[in-house]
Amino acid sequence: MSAQAQLVLALSAPPAPSLENFFAGSNAVALGAVRSLLAGDERLLYLWGESGSGKSHLLQAAAAAASRQTTSTATALHTQDDVEQLDLVAQLELFDLFNSLRLHGGQLLVSADRPPTDLPLREDLRTRLGSGVVLQLRPLSEDEKQQALQAQAARAGFSLDTEVMQFLLQRFGRDMRSLSAAVAALDQLSLSRQRPVNLTLAREVLRQLKP
Repeated sequence: MSAQAQLVLALSAPPAPSLENFFAGSNAVALGAVRSLLAGDERLLYLWGESGSGKSHLLQAAAAAASRQTTSTATALHTQDDVEQLDLVAQLELFDLFNSLRLHGGQLLVSADRPPTDLPLREDLRTRLGSGVVLQLRPLSEDEKQQALQAQAARAGFSLDTEVMQFLLQRFGRDMRSLSAAVAALDQLSLSRQRPVNLTLAREVLRQLKP
């Protein structure tokens, strides 16, 4: 595979979300709540926050973790992202699922961009969604973004110096998905070229991403 193809692949497929690669920052309580949900200690967890705060990451990571559980106490976990966007049919389906889980067991993890009381949904569904653990997620600060990117690089076996870090933050967007994809692309290009990750390589990534 050419360096160009590797780069495209890396940029289109940042690391799969997992609980291990979720950089919690100020959201450590939410990460702990997801783990408690997977352990069966909670029945319903509602996460809300603005775009880029990590809601989808946690839902996908939790679903993947639940699918790997093979013990007799494995969690029957159901997830629903962006509940504020549900149409009436989907709302009725989620309402029925909630009642079924209450009767037969299982866990429900949902996310939204606002607290349950502000959802544009049926009143009975809003009430049920707000009856569990409700936690707000907050976007990472600039310092936390840098720590998260350094942690991702460290898992891949390299480090990001100050120049490269600032270049990434200035040129690759501010959301963590874009930044994480850029670090993955740096890793791929560094391996294919047998060169260390530096500012020159970061500029080449940018050129290939935005020719």
